[in-house]
Amino acid sequence: MTHLTSNGGQAGAYDSSPNLVLIADNEAGASRLRTIALGMGCRISGQGGPMDGANLVEQAAGLDGIMVDLASQDGLRADRALSVASARAEADRIPLIISTSWAQLDQVVTWTHGAKTDILVDADDAELAVSLAFGLNARRPLVADVATELDAIRLQRLADEVSRIAKALSSLTSHDNEVPGARVSGLSDALQSFRSAPQPEVSAPDAREVRGMIRLRRLRDRFFERDLFADPAWDMLLDLTAARIEQAEVAVSSLCIAAAVPPTTALRWIKAMTDQGLFERCADPDDGRRIFIRLSDRAARGMYGFFDAMKRQGGLAV
Repeated sequence: MTHLTSNGGQAGAYDSSPNLVLIADNEAGASRLRTIALGMGCRISGQGGPMDGANLVEQAAGLDGIMVDLASQDGLRADRALSVASARAEADRIPLIISTSWAQLDQVVTWTHGAKTDILVDADDAELAVSLAFGLNARRPLVADVATELDAIRLQRLADEVSRIAKALSSLTSHDNEVPGARVSGLSDALQSFRSAPQPEVSAPDAREVRGMIRLRRLRDRFFERDLFADPAWDMLLDLTAARIEQAEVAVSSLCIAAAVPPTTALRWIKAMTDQGLFERCADPDDGRRIFIRLSDRAARGMYGFFDAMKRQGGLAV
């Protein structure tokens, strides 16, 4: 016995192609999600808008992934759908890929969380396809030649980015002892204080010192290509350190700006740093539709220790 799959192809009694639910708040978004899903050999068990998205996700059986496209600025309609989709992605360990606009970023981040969610800001079709390929491959292999059907350059860039995150976080969690008298410069040296050995208590630096370092880092961008010094982890650590000292709150969109990299890249760094316990998500007590990102106590001790060591050695780090 055979039956037709959702893309019109003939399959056996059991269709093993990845099963997706698609949610979009506009016709153009719905069309492009469907084109990407079918083009990658997936089948679609449900497709609809934000108002019925939650029901589609809850009722779908054997779900392998969820894709969402939100283009309008009326994010309120998508709150329940995003919350349900995020919970389903975590429970079933399936990818949740969300394409959204800069205007809706803080709203989307509030209702989604977890390692299986990938948020892309103003993404094109190739970026969405790459994200879906990575998410599905983590769950079960797609066709072996999937890279030839995608933008090879973007795929390589994403792989390089993931590798860079892994190396940076490996440095943060290393248990090597700090070499006495070592010169404090660069990200790897600056973050020695994050290591597990007990650190002496030090006072917080002056927020003006931290902001001054941030200004110097941006000053370099006037004379060199920004990508040459791209270091979103350190830029975000500095911004959150200053905010903690000033007792100010930082929204996700603001932290993405501080990272000085494309917002989708910044979001992946924020997720990685949160997973490592360096950043914390905190709800806005005055607005349940927004969250803030704060420096964890462990990260704050490390940053304070760095500035203390820098001053004792009479140096200036950028």
